[in-house]
Amino acid sequence: ARESELYALQRRALRAIAPASAMQSSTDVSAPVEGDGVGNQEDDAEAEVAGCTIELHAAEAKTAGVRLREAELQTELRAAQATRRCHANGAATPSGEDEEFVASAAWRRAREVAAELG
Repeated sequence: ARESELYALQRRALRAIAPASAMQSSTDVSAPVEGDGVGNQEDDAEAEVAGCTIELHAAEAKTAGVRLREAELQTELRAAQATRRCHANGAATPSGEDEEFVASAAWRRAREVAAELG
């Protein structure tokens, strides 16, 4: 999914640059004619790509944080399940209501994380 987002950003950048290149005459693309506006359009396109890249990195960082939180919640859920198994075997553990509360809270949070990740 990440690669497809990068490719989409690149395609948008190319589409933004392509009309600018078509407007330019047979002069060198790397040396736009002063005052024709093509250089500014290319700069704008590069700025847009840079902005999108920053947004993408921020989204990736957020996703990594959410996945880390999801892993923590899974660990918490496993601990609650282990506690339940110990209780079923007769070991001294917290009450069943506490376990149910912890497990339901962990599942609720896991569903929220899943909704955020899509």
